[in-house]
Amino acid sequence: YHHLFMVDSNQTVKVNDVIFGEKKFYRNATGRMLLASADEKLRTKIIAGIGLPDEKDWRGIKDSGVLKAELDKIRRDGISRKDTDDGQAVFIAVPVANWTGGMPLAIGVSIPAFRFTGEHKAKVISVLTGIARQLGENLK
Repeated sequence: YHHLFMVDSNQTVKVNDVIFGEKKFYRNATGRMLLASADEKLRTKIIAGIGLPDEKDWRGIKDSGVLKAELDKIRRDGISRKDTDDGQAVFIAVPVANWTGGMPLAIGVSIPAFRFTGEHKAKVISVLTGIARQLGENLK
């Protein structure tokens, strides 16, 4: 992970840099998207190195078959979502489209859960997807 920016805020839900020291891909939406977007060889190598997620990392992943099915669904849907345990925030990530740099590339955002509904939810996803598409174009 590379820390691009951080916003300081006095709000309850705020951006922090804890995630940037994270080594397990399973604990956040961006890591899950990176795994889902990786080619099979790279994905297998990463999972072999870090192991399967435990219940704290990703609920419901009981074996490698379930993990593969979930990663395939994320890849198919083009979006990864992870809610915080307390339900206060939602993390979403999308792949960078048209990226041909070899390694997978994704961008993500966190948002207070109460704001991630209805029309606003659709707008957030649309803007994030548009930014990812533009980023991919700019990196060509």
